[in-house]
Amino acid sequence: MAKIKCNHCGDILEGDKKGTYISCSCGKCAIDETPYYFRLIGNFEDYEVIEPKETKEEFENDIRKSEQKENGENKEIKS
Repeated sequence: MAKIKCNHCGDILEGDKKGTYISCSCGKCAIDETPYYFRLIGNFEDYEVIEPKETKEEFENDIRKSEQKENGENKEIKS
């Protein structure tokens, strides 16, 4: 999951992979994250990335898991 800290108000925002748009209290930055994408909203100087998105392999694995869930499959995914 993505996690950022607003450089203006100090709020720490953490994406939830549910498509919830989460903004800081001053409105200078936000996170929008789903299993398929994530967006960090704001100017680069407005926030500090605390925790980057997982590795590409973990991200792709999350997508596969979501697709399997949507298709009713419960197979274990091996990397």
